[in-house]
Amino acid sequence: AAGQCANDTNMTIEVNQGETALFTQVSPICTGEALSPLPTISTNGYTGVWSPVMDNTTTTVYTFTAAAGQCANDTNMTIEVNQGETALFTQVGAICTGETLSPLPTTSTNGYTGSWSPAMDNTATTFYTFTSDAGQCANDTTMTIVVNLVPVVADFVQVAPICSGDDLSPLPTTSTNGFTGTWSPAIDNTTTTVYTFTADADQCAADTIMTIEVNDCSSRLLIPNVFTPNGDGANDFFTVDSENLIGLEMDIYNRWGQMLYSWDNIKGAWDGRTSAGNEVPEGTYFYVAKIIDANGEGYVQKGTFSLVR
Repeated sequence: AAGQCANDTNMTIEVNQGETALFTQVSPICTGEALSPLPTISTNGYTGVWSPVMDNTTTTVYTFTAAAGQCANDTNMTIEVNQGETALFTQVGAICTGETLSPLPTTSTNGYTGSWSPAMDNTATTFYTFTSDAGQCANDTTMTIVVNLVPVVADFVQVAPICSGDDLSPLPTTSTNGFTGTWSPAIDNTTTTVYTFTADADQCAADTIMTIEVNDCSSRLLIPNVFTPNGDGANDFFTVDSENLIGLEMDIYNRWGQMLYSWDNIKGAWDGRTSAGNEVPEGTYFYVAKIIDANGEGYVQKGTFSLVR
Protein backbone atom coordinates (compact mmCIF):
# COMPACT_ATOMS: atom_id res chain seq x y z
CA ALA A 1 0.00 0.00 0.00
CA ALA A 2 1.15 3.64 -0.47
CA GLY A 3 3.53 5.06 2.07
CA GLN A 4 5.22 1.71 2.74
CA CYS A 5 8.71 1.19 1.44
CA ALA A 6 8.32 -2.39 0.22
CA ASN A 7 9.17 -3.90 -3.15
CA ASP A 8 6.53 -5.88 -5.09
CA THR A 9 6.68 -9.58 -4.37
CA ASN A 10 5.47 -12.51 -6.65
CA MET A 11 3.95 -15.85 -5.57
CA THR A 12 3.04 -18.73 -7.93
CA ILE A 13 0.20 -21.03 -6.74
CA GLU A 14 0.37 -24.41 -8.46
CA VAL A 15 -2.97 -26.08 -9.33
CA ASN A 16 -2.51 -29.78 -10.11
CA GLN A 17 -4.97 -31.11 -12.75
CA GLY A 18 -5.36 -34.42 -10.95
CA GLU A 19 -4.08 -37.90 -11.83
CA THR A 20 -5.98 -41.12 -12.36
CA ALA A 21 -5.59 -43.73 -9.63
CA LEU A 22 -4.51 -46.93 -11.37
CA PHE A 23 -5.64 -50.46 -10.50
CA THR A 24 -5.26 -53.94 -12.03
CA GLN A 25 -8.49 -54.95 -13.76
CA VAL A 26 -10.30 -57.85 -12.04
CA SER A 27 -11.06 -60.72 -14.44
CA PRO A 28 -14.65 -61.89 -15.06
CA ILE A 29 -16.06 -64.38 -12.59
CA CYS A 30 -18.99 -66.79 -12.58
CA THR A 31 -21.98 -65.91 -10.48
CA GLY A 32 -21.48 -66.96 -6.88
CA GLU A 33 -17.69 -67.31 -7.13
CA ALA A 34 -15.51 -65.66 -4.48
CA LEU A 35 -14.86 -61.96 -5.16
CA SER A 36 -12.07 -60.40 -3.09
CA PRO A 37 -12.32 -56.80 -1.84
CA LEU A 38 -10.73 -54.25 -4.19
CA PRO A 39 -7.38 -52.75 -3.01
CA THR A 40 -7.60 -49.41 -1.18
CA ILE A 41 -4.18 -48.27 -2.46
CA SER A 42 -3.74 -47.75 -6.19
CA THR A 43 -0.66 -48.97 -8.06
CA ASN A 44 0.44 -45.32 -8.28
CA GLY A 45 0.10 -44.68 -4.55
CA TYR A 46 -3.34 -43.12 -3.96
CA THR A 47 -5.47 -44.28 -1.04
CA GLY A 48 -9.22 -44.23 -0.91
CA VAL A 49 -12.44 -46.26 -0.86
CA TRP A 50 -14.64 -48.12 -3.37
CA SER A 51 -18.41 -48.08 -3.76
CA PRO A 52 -20.86 -49.76 -3.90
CA VAL A 53 -20.22 -52.89 -1.83
CA MET A 54 -18.90 -55.94 -3.68
CA ASP A 55 -21.51 -58.15 -5.42
CA ASN A 56 -20.59 -61.59 -6.84
CA THR A 57 -24.02 -62.16 -8.39
CA THR A 58 -24.22 -59.48 -11.08
CA THR A 59 -21.97 -57.33 -13.27
CA THR A 60 -21.29 -54.05 -11.39
CA VAL A 61 -19.48 -50.73 -11.97
CA TYR A 62 -17.37 -49.80 -8.92
CA THR A 63 -16.02 -46.25 -8.26
CA PHE A 64 -12.76 -45.44 -6.37
CA THR A 65 -12.73 -42.11 -4.55
CA ALA A 66 -9.34 -40.89 -3.29
CA ALA A 67 -9.00 -39.80 0.33
CA ALA A 68 -9.09 -36.02 1.04
CA GLY A 69 -5.91 -34.10 0.27
CA GLN A 70 -4.92 -36.32 -2.65
CA CYS A 71 -5.15 -34.91 -6.12
CA ALA A 72 -6.56 -38.02 -7.78
CA ASN A 73 -9.58 -38.28 -10.06
CA ASP A 74 -12.34 -40.84 -9.36
CA THR A 75 -11.65 -44.17 -11.07
CA ASN A 76 -14.22 -46.70 -12.33
CA MET A 77 -13.84 -50.47 -12.70
CA THR A 78 -16.47 -52.83 -14.13
CA ILE A 79 -16.30 -56.39 -12.81
CA GLU A 80 -18.15 -58.78 -15.09
CA VAL A 81 -20.17 -61.58 -13.46
CA ASN A 82 -21.23 -64.28 -15.92
CA GLN A 83 -24.52 -65.95 -15.02
CA GLY A 84 -23.39 -69.40 -16.12
CA GLU A 85 -24.78 -71.99 -18.55
CA THR A 86 -25.90 -75.56 -17.99
CA ALA A 87 -23.56 -78.24 -19.31
CA LEU A 88 -25.67 -80.55 -21.47
CA PHE A 89 -25.38 -84.34 -21.72
CA THR A 90 -27.38 -87.16 -23.32
CA GLN A 91 -29.39 -89.04 -20.71
CA VAL A 92 -28.19 -92.59 -20.09
CA GLY A 93 -30.98 -95.15 -20.32
CA ALA A 94 -31.96 -97.53 -17.54
CA ILE A 95 -29.89 -100.69 -17.14
CA CYS A 96 -30.27 -103.98 -15.30
CA THR A 97 -28.29 -104.52 -12.14
CA GLY A 98 -24.78 -105.74 -12.98
CA GLU A 99 -24.89 -104.70 -16.65
CA THR A 100 -22.00 -102.76 -18.11
CA LEU A 101 -22.16 -99.02 -17.35
CA SER A 102 -19.74 -96.91 -19.37
CA PRO A 103 -18.05 -93.84 -17.82
CA LEU A 104 -19.95 -90.60 -18.35
CA PRO A 105 -18.40 -88.18 -20.89
CA THR A 106 -16.12 -85.49 -19.46
CA THR A 107 -17.00 -83.00 -22.22
CA SER A 108 -20.58 -81.78 -22.51
CA THR A 109 -22.42 -81.54 -25.80
CA ASN A 110 -22.06 -77.74 -25.54
CA GLY A 111 -18.32 -77.83 -24.92
CA TYR A 112 -17.73 -77.70 -21.15
CA THR A 113 -15.13 -80.00 -19.61
CA GLY A 114 -15.18 -81.31 -16.08
CA SER A 115 -15.68 -84.37 -13.92
CA TRP A 116 -18.50 -86.46 -12.45
CA SER A 117 -19.09 -87.69 -8.92
CA PRO A 118 -19.60 -90.13 -7.31
CA ALA A 119 -17.97 -93.12 -9.01
CA MET A 120 -20.13 -95.12 -11.43
CA ASP A 121 -22.30 -97.81 -9.82
CA ASN A 122 -24.05 -100.49 -11.91
CA THR A 123 -25.81 -102.04 -8.91
CA ALA A 124 -28.08 -99.23 -7.72
CA THR A 125 -29.88 -96.18 -9.07
CA THR A 126 -27.51 -93.25 -8.49
CA PHE A 127 -27.61 -89.43 -8.71
CA TYR A 128 -24.46 -88.09 -10.44
CA THR A 129 -23.20 -84.47 -10.47
CA PHE A 130 -21.00 -82.87 -13.16
CA THR A 131 -18.69 -80.07 -12.01
CA SER A 132 -17.00 -78.03 -14.73
CA ASP A 133 -13.28 -77.33 -14.68
CA ALA A 134 -12.03 -74.03 -13.20
CA GLY A 135 -12.40 -71.01 -15.44
CA GLN A 136 -15.56 -72.28 -17.13
CA CYS A 137 -18.78 -70.60 -16.19
CA ALA A 138 -20.99 -73.70 -16.24
CA ASN A 139 -23.53 -74.61 -13.60
CA ASP A 140 -23.37 -78.02 -11.99
CA THR A 141 -25.38 -80.60 -13.95
CA THR A 142 -27.06 -83.68 -12.52
CA MET A 143 -28.08 -87.00 -14.05
CA THR A 144 -29.88 -89.93 -12.47
CA ILE A 145 -29.11 -93.36 -13.97
CA VAL A 146 -31.77 -95.92 -13.13
CA VAL A 147 -30.60 -99.42 -12.29
CA ASN A 148 -33.47 -101.92 -12.23
CA LEU A 149 -32.87 -104.41 -9.45
CA VAL A 150 -35.63 -106.78 -10.60
CA PRO A 151 -36.08 -107.57 -14.30
CA VAL A 152 -39.35 -106.37 -15.81
CA VAL A 153 -41.72 -108.94 -17.29
CA ALA A 154 -42.27 -108.54 -21.04
CA ASP A 155 -46.02 -108.40 -21.60
CA PHE A 156 -47.88 -110.03 -24.51
CA VAL A 157 -51.52 -110.57 -25.41
CA GLN A 158 -52.44 -114.18 -24.74
CA VAL A 159 -53.19 -116.15 -27.90
CA ALA A 160 -56.60 -117.82 -27.77
CA PRO A 161 -56.90 -121.61 -28.03
CA ILE A 162 -57.03 -123.02 -31.56
CA CYS A 163 -58.04 -126.29 -33.15
CA SER A 164 -55.34 -128.63 -34.33
CA GLY A 165 -54.27 -127.60 -37.84
CA ASP A 166 -55.72 -124.09 -37.66
CA ASP A 167 -53.53 -121.19 -38.74
CA LEU A 168 -51.21 -119.99 -35.99
CA SER A 169 -49.43 -116.68 -36.66
CA PRO A 170 -45.85 -116.07 -35.44
CA LEU A 171 -45.70 -114.54 -31.98
CA PRO A 172 -44.79 -110.81 -31.89
CA THR A 173 -41.10 -110.02 -31.35
CA THR A 174 -41.87 -106.74 -29.52
CA SER A 175 -43.80 -106.87 -26.25
CA THR A 176 -46.63 -104.50 -25.42
CA ASN A 177 -44.27 -102.73 -22.99
CA GLY A 178 -41.50 -102.30 -25.54
CA PHE A 179 -39.05 -105.20 -25.12
CA THR A 180 -37.69 -106.92 -28.23
CA GLY A 181 -36.53 -110.50 -28.44
CA THR A 182 -37.22 -114.00 -29.76
CA TRP A 183 -39.50 -116.94 -28.99
CA SER A 184 -38.70 -120.62 -28.76
CA PRO A 185 -39.48 -123.33 -29.77
CA ALA A 186 -40.88 -122.91 -33.28
CA ILE A 187 -44.62 -122.38 -33.62
CA ASP A 188 -46.60 -125.65 -33.66
CA ASN A 189 -50.30 -125.70 -34.61
CA THR A 190 -50.75 -129.39 -33.87
CA THR A 191 -50.20 -129.62 -30.13
CA THR A 192 -50.43 -127.49 -27.01
CA THR A 193 -47.00 -125.91 -26.51
CA VAL A 194 -45.26 -123.70 -23.94
CA TYR A 195 -43.28 -120.93 -25.67
CA THR A 196 -40.53 -118.85 -24.03
CA PHE A 197 -39.69 -115.23 -24.93
CA THR A 198 -36.07 -114.18 -24.35
CA ALA A 199 -35.33 -110.45 -24.53
CA ASP A 200 -32.46 -109.12 -26.64
CA ALA A 201 -29.21 -108.24 -24.87
CA ASP A 202 -29.06 -105.07 -22.71
CA GLN A 203 -32.79 -105.16 -21.98
CA CYS A 204 -33.84 -105.72 -18.40
CA ALA A 205 -36.64 -108.15 -19.13
CA ALA A 206 -37.32 -111.49 -17.50
CA ASP A 207 -38.08 -114.48 -19.70
CA THR A 208 -41.80 -114.71 -20.44
CA ILE A 209 -43.75 -117.89 -21.12
CA MET A 210 -46.98 -118.35 -23.03
CA THR A 211 -48.92 -121.56 -23.41
CA ILE A 212 -50.93 -121.81 -26.61
CA GLU A 213 -53.63 -124.43 -26.29
CA VAL A 214 -54.27 -126.60 -29.34
CA ASN A 215 -57.49 -128.58 -29.02
CA ASP A 216 -58.68 -131.69 -30.80
CA CYS A 217 -61.77 -130.13 -32.32
CA SER A 218 -63.10 -133.22 -34.06
CA SER A 219 -65.93 -133.11 -31.52
CA ARG A 220 -66.58 -129.39 -31.87
CA LEU A 221 -70.20 -128.37 -32.38
CA LEU A 222 -71.40 -127.28 -35.78
CA ILE A 223 -73.75 -124.39 -35.05
CA PRO A 224 -76.21 -122.96 -37.62
CA ASN A 225 -76.12 -119.19 -38.05
CA VAL A 226 -79.86 -118.80 -38.74
CA PHE A 227 -83.15 -120.70 -38.28
CA THR A 228 -86.79 -119.96 -39.19
CA PRO A 229 -89.37 -121.20 -36.67
CA ASN A 230 -92.39 -120.35 -38.84
CA GLY A 231 -94.02 -123.80 -38.97
CA ASP A 232 -93.31 -124.49 -42.65
CA GLY A 233 -91.49 -127.70 -41.80
CA ALA A 234 -88.11 -126.39 -42.96
CA ASN A 235 -85.43 -125.24 -40.54
CA ASP A 236 -88.01 -124.76 -37.79
CA PHE A 237 -85.61 -125.67 -34.95
CA PHE A 238 -82.27 -124.42 -33.75
CA THR A 239 -80.29 -127.67 -33.53
CA VAL A 240 -76.61 -128.54 -33.53
CA ASP A 241 -74.48 -131.26 -35.08
CA SER A 242 -73.06 -132.99 -32.05
CA GLU A 243 -71.23 -135.98 -33.41
CA ASN A 244 -68.50 -137.43 -31.20
CA LEU A 245 -69.84 -135.70 -28.10
CA ILE A 246 -70.78 -137.44 -24.88
CA GLY A 247 -72.22 -134.41 -23.13
CA LEU A 248 -73.81 -131.09 -24.08
CA GLU A 249 -75.52 -128.31 -22.15
CA MET A 250 -76.89 -125.45 -24.28
CA ASP A 251 -78.16 -122.08 -22.99
CA ILE A 252 -79.89 -119.49 -25.21
CA TYR A 253 -79.81 -115.77 -24.30
CA ASN A 254 -81.27 -112.56 -25.71
CA ARG A 255 -79.25 -109.40 -26.27
CA TRP A 256 -79.87 -108.26 -22.68
CA GLY A 257 -78.33 -111.39 -21.25
CA GLN A 258 -81.59 -113.00 -20.17
CA MET A 259 -81.68 -116.78 -20.50
CA LEU A 260 -84.62 -117.81 -22.70
CA TYR A 261 -84.18 -121.56 -23.02
CA SER A 262 -81.74 -124.34 -22.20
CA TRP A 263 -81.29 -128.07 -22.64
CA ASP A 264 -78.78 -130.58 -21.34
CA ASN A 265 -78.72 -133.41 -23.85
CA ILE A 266 -77.01 -133.97 -27.16
CA LYS A 267 -80.27 -134.18 -29.14
CA GLY A 268 -81.89 -131.02 -27.76
CA ALA A 269 -83.34 -128.24 -29.93
CA TRP A 270 -85.05 -124.83 -29.64
CA ASP A 271 -88.28 -123.84 -31.39
CA GLY A 272 -87.98 -120.08 -30.83
CA ARG A 273 -90.06 -119.99 -27.65
CA THR A 274 -89.11 -119.21 -24.09
CA SER A 275 -89.23 -121.87 -21.41
CA ALA A 276 -92.68 -120.46 -20.59
CA GLY A 277 -93.86 -121.09 -24.18
CA ASN A 278 -93.82 -117.49 -25.44
CA GLU A 279 -92.60 -116.79 -28.95
CA VAL A 280 -89.54 -114.50 -29.14
CA PRO A 281 -89.19 -111.84 -31.86
CA GLU A 282 -86.85 -111.91 -34.82
CA GLY A 283 -83.32 -110.87 -34.02
CA THR A 284 -79.88 -111.97 -32.96
CA TYR A 285 -79.52 -114.42 -30.08
CA PHE A 286 -76.60 -115.84 -28.17
CA TYR A 287 -75.67 -119.36 -27.20
CA VAL A 288 -73.28 -120.81 -24.62
CA ALA A 289 -72.49 -124.50 -25.14
CA LYS A 290 -70.78 -126.52 -22.43
CA ILE A 291 -69.30 -129.54 -24.18
CA ILE A 292 -67.76 -132.84 -23.12
CA ASP A 293 -65.96 -134.42 -26.06
CA ALA A 294 -65.25 -138.06 -26.83
CA ASN A 295 -62.02 -137.87 -24.82
CA GLY A 296 -63.91 -136.83 -21.71
CA GLU A 297 -62.48 -133.28 -21.87
CA GLY A 298 -64.75 -130.29 -21.33
CA TYR A 299 -64.72 -126.89 -23.01
CA VAL A 300 -67.08 -124.00 -23.70
CA GLN A 301 -68.14 -122.66 -27.08
CA LYS A 302 -69.96 -119.33 -27.48
CA GLY A 303 -71.50 -117.53 -30.42
CA THR A 304 -74.49 -115.83 -32.04
CA PHE A 305 -77.21 -116.78 -34.53
CA SER A 306 -80.24 -115.14 -36.11
CA LEU A 307 -83.91 -116.00 -35.70
CA VAL A 308 -86.05 -115.15 -38.75
CA ARG A 309 -89.82 -115.72 -38.83
